[in-house]
Amino acid sequence: MPIIGLTGVPGAGKSLVAKYLEERGAIILSGDEAGREVVGKVPIILKRLVHAFGESILNKDGSLDRRLVGQIAFSDPEARGKLNRIIHPHLLKTLKTWIKQRRARSPKKLLVVDAALIFEWGI
Repeated sequence: MPIIGLTGVPGAGKSLVAKYLEERGAIILSGDEAGREVVGKVPIILKRLVHAFGESILNKDGSLDRRLVGQIAFSDPEARGKLNRIIHPHLLKTLKTWIKQRRARSPKKLLVVDAALIFEWGI
């Protein structure tokens, strides 16, 4: 299975290109989706985020206010580093699992990993 990494700064058009490729039969894996899954399904991650950034990062229902966390992380390099250290190890594990699963199910299809930090993650 050929794998393509689709990366770039926010607003560069990654999602548009991913949609175009998906419409033509490619399998798309999203780094953002992996991050949402990790925060939603690994309770310790949310606890660590609250410990690092305070309870103000939670919505009224107890879920993560992703927009607020993004604002915090993108306005302060130290906060961004803290966020990355908490989430990225679990996110990468999830993404690698997804890649293995998709390869097993559809070995001949093109696989596209849509993620802004492909180079930083070393994948």
